[in-house]
Amino acid sequence: MKNLVILIILIGLGYFAYNAFNNSETITESGSREQIAQEDGLEDIRDDLPQSQQGALVDLNAQIQANIDSAREAVSNAQVSINTAIEEGITDLAETNVETEVDAEANAGPGDFVKYEDITLASLEGDIVLDFYASWCPSCRRLENDINDSLSDIPSNLTIVQVDYDTETALKNKYAVTKQHTMVQVDNQGNLIKKWSGGSTLESIVDEVK
Repeated sequence: MKNLVILIILIGLGYFAYNAFNNSETITESGSREQIAQEDGLEDIRDDLPQSQQGALVDLNAQIQANIDSAREAVSNAQVSINTAIEEGITDLAETNVETEVDAEANAGPGDFVKYEDITLASLEGDIVLDFYASWCPSCRRLENDINDSLSDIPSNLTIVQVDYDTETALKNKYAVTKQHTMVQVDNQGNLIKKWSGGSTLESIVDEVK
């Protein structure tokens, strides 16, 4: 009968160790008091056991304690890893948001849509596109209307300069423009960067700019 009681107690202790390891619960002050009480109980049980079985009980108790310590260490390490991952994730997210805001500010409109006779190239900064426009050209008018409808979408570093195709002969000759609705990207010294034809939207110009 006594051996059966001891066996039940040992099974209970094993179940306690299993839960401690798998649930990974932090041992509180209350848990510590319970552990002390159990240790006192184990000493009483050990005293009642034959000498040959006392060593086995001591080994089992040591194994239980080792499992509890391992579980506590695993929980601690896991918590540190989770906290580190959260902190790194928050930092990455903050940096990404800052970069996105900076990019958005750099590209935010409005840029400018001006007539060639109203400006000098040397006074401009950023990207400059000359739009060789003719009032009798349907595709030129479509582009003009789209730009006027989208003035707030012109990137802040872009100036679109409308050039009269019929009157600015010297400028046409300089850039070898032979037809209306031709776009020429230049710097503020008038140096050619890129030339293309067509496109009926502001977006088409923005996409072409180098």
